[in-house]
Amino acid sequence: MRTRGGGRGGAGVRGDGRADAGAIVERIVPARGAGRAAVIAGGRRVARALPEAIAEAGIRVGVAWGGELEARLAALDEFHGVRRRALRLLGARARSRAALQALLVRGTGRAGTGCSADVARRVVDGLAAAGLVDDAGLARSAVRAARARGPASRGVLDNRLESLAIDAGVRSAVLDELGVGEMGAEEARQAARERLRRLPRGTAPAAAARRVHAWLVRRGCDPDVAGEAVAGVLRRAGDG
Repeated sequence: MRTRGGGRGGAGVRGDGRADAGAIVERIVPARGAGRAAVIAGGRRVARALPEAIAEAGIRVGVAWGGELEARLAALDEFHGVRRRALRLLGARARSRAALQALLVRGTGRAGTGCSADVARRVVDGLAAAGLVDDAGLARSAVRAARARGPASRGVLDNRLESLAIDAGVRSAVLDELGVGEMGAEEARQAARERLRRLPRGTAPAAAARRVHAWLVRRGCDPDVAGEAVAGVLRRAGDG
């Protein structure tokens, strides 16, 4: 017998046969596969599910097995299965709420089995409440990491945060909090000076100017500001 439930995201709770109505749960024993447990009632294995789902459903020795309990277990087994998957994804790297929900709905791995949008939302809400999903914290870390690699304008950093599926309101608040603005002339000059120092010795001035200008523009600097910064730094270097 395969118990109904499990939806798109759960393996479903499975039993060997249907017990008589009102059969009493006699044992809960380990079962094969993914740390699941089997529920024995009326001499039959009536369900196989995650231990945390069994506990939350209130299933224990001495409880009467029935359709209502069966349906509750199926829903909880799906929820906890999706939660386990979410924790594995977060163990690989931090993710935003939206990115994590999308992965859970789409499914991951070779099986590629996803869950409903409602289950994914409830799982992510619970993980966020526990502090395991933090869009603002993820945004701060991403901005600091990007700035450690070199200067970047607000627009470039905002695009980076958007690629992580971080909400626009969170992006704006974090960029304001960290004092991120557009790249000004002084910042561009400092960045150009540092970048020029890293070029191979003997690089022709014209080639150096092109490389540093292109680099500044990729970092979000206005092309005119970048051009003036590079020209000024090269001029000073020549004077020196």
